[in-house]
Amino acid sequence: MSTFVELFADFRDMVKVYVEELDVTELAFMRLITRAAQEFQRETEYLEAVADITRQQPPAVPFTCPSNMIRPVSIRGVMQTSDGTILTEPFIPQSLTQFRRNTDKAIDGYLETPTDYMYRIPSLRGSTGRTIMVSIWQRELLTYPQFAGDTIRMWYIPDIPAFSRGAVQWASWFPIETNFKNLFTTAQFQPELMMYEQAIVDYAVAMYIKSKGSKNYQVFENNFKQAVGRAIEN
Repeated sequence: MSTFVELFADFRDMVKVYVEELDVTELAFMRLITRAAQEFQRETEYLEAVADITRQQPPAVPFTCPSNMIRPVSIRGVMQTSDGTILTEPFIPQSLTQFRRNTDKAIDGYLETPTDYMYRIPSLRGSTGRTIMVSIWQRELLTYPQFAGDTIRMWYIPDIPAFSRGAVQWASWFPIETNFKNLFTTAQFQPELMMYEQAIVDYAVAMYIKSKGSKNYQVFENNFKQAVGRAIEN
C-alpha cells in the first residue's frame, strides 16, 4: 500500500545499481509508473468499471463507449417504468459482421439467433418484447431493434492512461505547481493493483534501464511477466 513517493524511492534504489546518474524527475517517474500500470492492466484486466452512457442528441452519435474502455463485459439498457422502478434490459452482444447479418435478416422477417435466445431466455425479450442486439463500431454502440431509452449501462474493462494533463483520470493533479506535490506524497494505486505494485515498479525499472542500453532490463521484465502470470491465475 505504497504512495507514489514511496514507489519513487523504491525505483531509485533499484535503478542506481545500473546507472551512474539518475536523471528521472518525479514527473518523469509518474509517466513511467503509469505506463507500467497500463501494461499490467492490459495484460491482466484486473480493474473493472461500470458507466451509464446517456443518449446524445443529433448530430452527435446517440451512444458512445467510455473513452477509457478496453473491451465491454456486459451491456444493458436502463428503463424507468411508470411507477419509477428502474429496470435493466440485457442486450445480446455480437460482432459487427454477425450484427449486420442479423439486421439484414430482420428486414426480411428473419431473426434466427436472437429469436433462439428469446425462446430459451424469456428475460431477454425486454420491454419491446424483442431481443435487442448490440455491437460496437468506432466506439459507437449500435442496437437493433433501436433502443428507445436514454441510458445504456456498460460494465467494462478500463484502460489506465499514462500520466498526462490531457487524461481525465489525472486531472486533479494539475496545475502541477499547486496540486502535484501533495498528491504525489499521498495518492496510491487502486486497491486492486496494490498487491502487484512491485511488479509495476519492476516494469518501470525495465523500461528505464533498457532506454539506457542495459541488458539487465530483462531481469525486471521477467519478474513482471511472472507476476502477470500469477495475477491471471488468481
